Amino acid sequence: MSYIGCLVSLNCGDVLGTYQGQVLKVDNSSQSLTLRKPFRNGVQCEFPEVTISACDIKELAIVKSADEAQKVLPKNATPSKLSKQAAESYDIAASPGRIAEPRNDTSANSSSHSVHLHDNGYHSLSSSSLTDRSCRDNNGTYCMDKGASNGHASPLNPASTRERKGSLNGYGYRNNNHRYTSEDPVQYINRYTPTKEDSFRGRVNSDTEGSSPQKTSVPRKIEFKKRPNSRQDCFSAPVDNILDDFDFEKNLKLFDKKAVYEEIESSNPDLVHITDKKTDKYRHDENILQSKPVTFTQIQVPRDCGVHYTTDSGLIVPSIDYELLDKLYDSAEAYGYSLDRRLEMVGRSSSEMVLQLLGGSSRLNPQNGHQLPTVLVLCGPHVQGAQGLACARHLLNHGVRTFVFLPNFLRMIPCVELELRLYEMCSGKRYSMDKDIPTCSIDMIINCMDSHENSFLKDQAWYQTHVRWIGQSRAPVFTIDPPIETVDIVPKWCLYPVLPLARIDNTSQVYLCDLGLPKNVFKSAGIKYRSPFGHKFIIPLHRQT
Repeated sequence: MSYIGCLVSLNCGDVLGTYQGQVLKVDNSSQSLTLRKPFRNGVQCEFPEVTISACDIKELAIVKSADEAQKVLPKNATPSKLSKQAAESYDIAASPGRIAEPRNDTSANSSSHSVHLHDNGYHSLSSSSLTDRSCRDNNGTYCMDKGASNGHASPLNPASTRERKGSLNGYGYRNNNHRYTSEDPVQYINRYTPTKEDSFRGRVNSDTEGSSPQKTSVPRKIEFKKRPNSRQDCFSAPVDNILDDFDFEKNLKLFDKKAVYEEIESSNPDLVHITDKKTDKYRHDENILQSKPVTFTQIQVPRDCGVHYTTDSGLIVPSIDYELLDKLYDSAEAYGYSLDRRLEMVGRSSSEMVLQLLGGSSRLNPQNGHQLPTVLVLCGPHVQGAQGLACARHLLNHGVRTFVFLPNFLRMIPCVELELRLYEMCSGKRYSMDKDIPTCSIDMIINCMDSHENSFLKDQAWYQTHVRWIGQSRAPVFTIDPPIETVDIVPKWCLYPVLPLARIDNTSQVYLCDLGLPKNVFKSAGIKYRSPFGHKFIIPLHRQT
């Protein structure tokens, strides 16, 4: 047998790797082998020919004979995977990772220098010598003829093997089902890895192999993939182009972004650029002609108390003292704006602010009835206490659980008695003894125990008891109309009606609510007033430093 023109696979160890190619020359004197169009580890070599010494070859496997190689090589396919037609015609495709493994044969006539057919279907030649001849007994291996010339081998008559109808390799063996025949002189253990198309190939049973093949229903999408040219078009790309590095920077410079946009615009004449088109009309917030500069000091009081606040829009709100505040309230009552109306406005505004601080709609809704907030309102026997009672009534009407503390007095001012009666008509809870302080969880504490006139109330036992209790509670404190002086209960938020007082303590957040007093009321009190509320009834104030 002449090995010139055969497709072989040479295992040269881990360092040199595996070479595949067509045998071009066998040099007996130098014990070397020359391959044409070689591939190393599945990648095509840069040189057209490679000469390998026999001492470097650990194992040699013949993949295709010379006649079969002439049919396979003209096809444009990479060595890693041949086309579908070649794989079906020659039983096995040339794979760079498939190496022949010798059988562990213990025959007495076996020699280390022989050509035989291994379990995986490859013809193998020992690496110690390329010209020696050997023969093995007829024990199921493929032997060489003893009378063959040097370098040639004549195999046994292949007609001795029974070809079975319907098999793919001519030896009664089918790649899909791994079946064998006891009559075959050569037994196979094929290591062929099925391709994706093999999984859709019809299975032929042993008892029906002689009959016509079964028809299998293959989806149209898979049938399209099984076309003859599909695999060839995919795997016939030259390997040299893949190994070249792609220059991203060079190709990026070739991209003309401006030219591409111009081409898109020319192809779409109806495309209108909104940015380039200038509108004839302005929006409502653009068409403003300022005839005069904005005046941020729109409120002027007759006497400056030294503390000024600013709104979110930048307007300046001055503070006032007790004397000017009393004068403003007296003027309002003179114009018909009574105390009861003022208490209702303060209670309405403070309750609205408390509802928002408690969570608003996320806390107060029908689906959240098991988490209703609880508020404790501390009231004193004065006007500020009446404002707290009005706030508690509005909160109770909105579904908030409220507890009101009001100490017992023999006689209280009429406004407190009226607000307490209205609160009790709403089935509100009220306690007056220190031992009745609620033990449940409190979400917020509203402090209305401090008065503008009576500062001696701080020395009362009920006042000090609640101061100590609030110090141990984690609930935040909200104060309505706190006094100017420093208080024992420091609030987190405080709310003032009309205009803020010049408080000494500046640790809490200050808010201002609108009572709706007429403009002439401020004018009669000597205040130049312009409402800073805008579209709101409650606004935050920021103290100027």
